[in-house]
Amino acid sequence: MAGHLSPLVFGGSWGSTLALAYSQTHPDKVTGMVLRGIFLLRKKEIDWFYEGGAAA
Repeated sequence: MAGHLSPLVFGGSWGSTLALAYSQTHPDKVTGMVLRGIFLLRKKEIDWFYEGGAAA
């Protein structure tokens, strides 16, 4: 990106999934990533979330 700075992408929780998706789709447009509280929407994570694990 000539003349433009590439951003450092930050995401937390569901935003971490979106940051990963964007960075994988456009690796040439990001400098790096900071991910916090990663939630990838896998079956294991969804089951834990809806079975009360998130409330603990």
